[in-house]
Amino acid sequence: MTCRVSGSTSSLTTRRSSGNYGLRTLAPRIIDLLLASNESSHVALDTKNGATIVHVLTGFASSFDRNMSAATRQKLYAVGYTTTATALAALPTVASA
Repeated sequence: MTCRVSGSTSSLTTRRSSGNYGLRTLAPRIIDLLLASNESSHVALDTKNGATIVHVLTGFASSFDRNMSAATRQKLYAVGYTTTATALAALPTVASA
């Protein structure tokens, strides 16, 4: 895949065998990449500083889905809650003084 920026129209397009994709198609993907990169740096720093990171699988949902179904929202909540509860239960308990 190749990307090009057209100087006259300021439109970002990518060329594939199936056609051109405009900014509307690419913007969510670019933003996802930027967010993932930023998130990765924060996770690495927080882990280095001793934080416990809980990874929740969310690949079945898109962060830009404005019309996400209630079932998908419920699944996100359930997966997040279960994963977090499991991680909390696995943490060592600290005796209070």
